[in-house]
Amino acid sequence: MKNKVYAYLFPTITFVLWGSLYVISKTAMEEIPPLTLLFLRYAVAVALFLPVIRIRFGCIPRIPKGSRGLMAAIGLIGYGLGIALQQVSNDMLDASLAALINSINPVFIFILASLILKERMTAGKVFGTLLAIAGVYVIFGSSGGGISIPGLALAMFSVFFWSLSSVLVRKVTSEIDPLVMTMYGMLIGLAGMAPAAAAEMQFVPCTISLKGILSVFYLGIVTTAFAHFLWNKALSAAPAGTCSMFYPVQPLTSAVMGVLVLGEPVTAGFIIGAAVISAGVLLAVASDSRRGADRQRSGNPERGADKRQTGDPDRGLTLC
Repeated sequence: MKNKVYAYLFPTITFVLWGSLYVISKTAMEEIPPLTLLFLRYAVAVALFLPVIRIRFGCIPRIPKGSRGLMAAIGLIGYGLGIALQQVSNDMLDASLAALINSINPVFIFILASLILKERMTAGKVFGTLLAIAGVYVIFGSSGGGISIPGLALAMFSVFFWSLSSVLVRKVTSEIDPLVMTMYGMLIGLAGMAPAAAAEMQFVPCTISLKGILSVFYLGIVTTAFAHFLWNKALSAAPAGTCSMFYPVQPLTSAVMGVLVLGEPVTAGFIIGAAVISAGVLLAVASDSRRGADRQRSGNPERGADKRQTGDPDRGLTLC
């Protein structure tokens, strides 16, 4: 029963929180420019992660020497470039559309994992990928030119870079605890955002009111630190494919909050495109989960690798 709570309830809460991130970011960026907002978000999250990790491990664990290069790449590509592009594209697109594009992440992960990790692409994954791409085309084609093409392009690049870093994570999860990896990734992202935020402040005005301050703390504490904790907890009890099946909750949350909070329109084309994208993601993830279940029943030795990727806290993989 406990594992079912982790496997189903925690991912649902995580994606609801990540869906709200896009809407709250839009309100915060009325006062704070996107890269500066990301810097502040990481600063709050890291300030929370450091004492939590120190309590859990008794110290701040070091990254093993053999994994430092990959950890740097994960931080720079994912938490640096990927999330920075996501933040900027969110400023240029409706929150609901930005969240919807981001929900294609599992499909990109499948493609990149087949190229980098040599994981087999099933027919379900291929068809799911094509469906997701078709959903983006439906939304874009029905917009009547109302969608920012640069914003859409940045959102797609954001998905690519975050998915690439997620695939790199799979190569080091046997050596670094997921919570520690998240903290170091954000720390690297924080260092990368510092000069970018300083440069941005030279050209873009920033006036922070109480609303802006509350938004920063919500984004840093709730949608970053707490949501990542729930995500890691879910991955410790269920395969990544199972947890990823809840991705469509993210754009659904953003769409509802976008209408209620921001007054964003939801067109018929958006609804159809969202349904097609969700179907594609679910098909691809279900195919991956089905393959993983078949592999476990057959006693395939790759099961050990699957366990390593769930973030088992008893691995003793980090040193202080």
